[in-house]
Amino acid sequence: MRSTRARSRTSRAVALCCAVLAGLVALTGCVTRPNPGPDIKTPEQARRGGTVTLLDNRTVSTWDPQSLSDPADATLASRLFVRTLTTYAVGPFEGGTGPQSGAGPLVGDLSVGPGTTPDGGLTWTFLLRNGALWQDGKEVSCEDVRYGVSRSFDAKRAGGTRYAVELLDVPRHGSGPLAGQPMYAGPTDTANQRGFDAAIVCTDRIVTFRLRQAVADFPDLLTLPEFAPYRRDIDERTDDRYTVFSDGPYILEGLWHPGQGGKLTRNYNWGPLVDTVRDQNVEAFRYVESVPDAEILARLSTPQGEDRFALALRGVPTAARASVEANAGLARLRALAPAGTVEYLRVRARSAALADPLVRRALALATDRAAYAGAGGGAVEPTTGLIPWGVDGRAPTNPLGAPPGGDVTGAAALLREATVSLPVSVRLAVPEGAGVEDGVAALVTTWRSAGFDVVVVPVSPAECLRLLDPKSTGDIDVVLASTRLAWLSGEAVVPAALGLGLATTPADGAVEPDLVAAVERARSVRDRADREVAWSEVDELAVGRAVVIPLGARTRLLLRGPLVQRYAVSTLSGAADLGLVAVRPLSDIP
Repeated sequence: MRSTRARSRTSRAVALCCAVLAGLVALTGCVTRPNPGPDIKTPEQARRGGTVTLLDNRTVSTWDPQSLSDPADATLASRLFVRTLTTYAVGPFEGGTGPQSGAGPLVGDLSVGPGTTPDGGLTWTFLLRNGALWQDGKEVSCEDVRYGVSRSFDAKRAGGTRYAVELLDVPRHGSGPLAGQPMYAGPTDTANQRGFDAAIVCTDRIVTFRLRQAVADFPDLLTLPEFAPYRRDIDERTDDRYTVFSDGPYILEGLWHPGQGGKLTRNYNWGPLVDTVRDQNVEAFRYVESVPDAEILARLSTPQGEDRFALALRGVPTAARASVEANAGLARLRALAPAGTVEYLRVRARSAALADPLVRRALALATDRAAYAGAGGGAVEPTTGLIPWGVDGRAPTNPLGAPPGGDVTGAAALLREATVSLPVSVRLAVPEGAGVEDGVAALVTTWRSAGFDVVVVPVSPAECLRLLDPKSTGDIDVVLASTRLAWLSGEAVVPAALGLGLATTPADGAVEPDLVAAVERARSVRDRADREVAWSEVDELAVGRAVVIPLGARTRLLLRGPLVQRYAVSTLSGAADLGLVAVRPLSDIP
């Protein structure tokens, strides 16, 4: 049986963008991903000095690592002041010219490597680096790692990804409304502290995690800020959501001012010899938040003065993308990358109207992905699979052979073969406030031409989450949803999109048994590269069965000033990756 907590993970993974659509596997021995070590950083010597201005169109909600859930905020924090046991190396410089740009391999960060497992992924061991220091000069310890993770169990702490709550082998409630949930409730829960301490064992510099089930991707999950270390004494000293206590290359100078921002300057207790991923090239980052999109666009389209050293943390507004892409003068100043999000249709298992595989395939075949993506103003690329660009092993999948604009004639033929009464009534749930009205209208047009009578039903975010549970009841046939990468693996998106959480055996057959079996097979593949191929095969099977209908993958277009160099874009978030950023001298510009 799936636990309540496992179901919550599924809901987060597949419906994180349900309210606004704009925005684990047996393994034996060592992780097979390479650890390039000191060679991660490029050999070219970057200019040291200067200040980079970071322009953000929104207000940051928190810098607390265990509360961070916004991917762009997490990307920035993890490069500047939050280190984790593992991380992804910085991807290609300059952001590339298309979806091929992305992150580098998984490597050790605070750990000397990406971890080992002696028992097929049930237990994971990491060796902490010598000499990794907090900003006050104290060494980062195993106890700091354990305390940081313990904060994720505090129900009063808002946000966060909370995979630790679901994965760690801590005592759980056996019955009642809290069945399956941890008994441990965070650092102040002294009664259950021993149970938590048995799940994260500290032996000098060795950190050992004990999980509820084998998870091959666990080293990837440790890249998330929720697994970052935290100092108990700092936590007891303040409960400010914007406290920044750094073990990375930069520290917060003074206070963070919500709605305005703050300044990050060099941490002189950080050393490049114990950090193979980041550099400390610039003197400072001046973070300015709540800047209107129009202002950011104007400043970076014709950068003058300090704006030549500025960059946008978030993408160009949809309405302006066409003009930015057409502007030849901005060609060297823009970077396009995947945002790690795929929008899709979940066909509900309990739908009487779509129980017939031929009817489901007809709906999928009649789906105009091109029109849906076009309604996104260039921020959405049509896709035929659930796995976003940037994931190793991702393979194009189109088992139905559906063209981007759909095949109304072929869909109508399938409906005739199914011998159903026409038109086939379908109720489509669309989350309120998603901003996809034009895209949905385009879908409905071709569906009706093929023989479907579609009723669009606006639903609240809470109802959207409920409907995405395969066991839920109701008269909704299809749900518009999205899934977003939390780490670079097909497992981060495919099972959740099918309604499968950490447990893969729904008791009532709400998910087709052969799909469940395919997920379990993918999780059993030991080699990382082969496992990602297996996830692509599960993706293709699910699309071929038309239990999910992929629509479009989100992209981000970012701008920077002409004097910003060593610039990359994160595949996970589509946000600027500041791990190695530097500035050019003024003499580089005529």
